[in-house]
Amino acid sequence: MALFGSKKLKILSVDDSKLIQLSIKNILEPAGYKVILAYSGEDAIKLAKSNNPDIILLDITMPGMDGVQTCITLKTDPKTASIPIIMVTSASLGAEVDKAFAAGAQGYIIKPINAERLESKIAEILKK
Repeated sequence: MALFGSKKLKILSVDDSKLIQLSIKNILEPAGYKVILAYSGEDAIKLAKSNNPDIILLDITMPGMDGVQTCITLKTDPKTASIPIIMVTSASLGAEVDKAFAAGAQGYIIKPINAERLESKIAEILKK
C-alpha cells in the first residue's frame, strides 16, 4: 500500500484528457494512493497549494498554460517548489522533454501510460 508512515500518499494528476485521468486514477487508487485531479495548469497550481500532494503527474501538452510553464510556476513558488514532478507526455524525445527537465521536473513517463512503469517511476522519485 502507498503509505508514508500512517499517511496515504497524495498524487496530483494534471491532464486535460478525462480518459487519461480516469486511467491514472484506475491505476493508482487500487495501489493505495489518494488521487487528486486537475484538468489545467491553473487548476494544478491552486490544488497543489491547497492539497500539498506528495508528487505531481503533469501533462506537457495542455491548452492555456502548458505543463512546462506550470512546472516552472510550481518550482518557483516556495510553497510548492519541493513537490516532485513527473511529466507525462506523448513526446518521447526532443525539445519538450529537455524543457521539462530544465523547468524542474524529476522524471517523465511516455503515453500511453503503462501501470507498472507509472508505479515504478513514482516509487523511484519518492525514494529520492
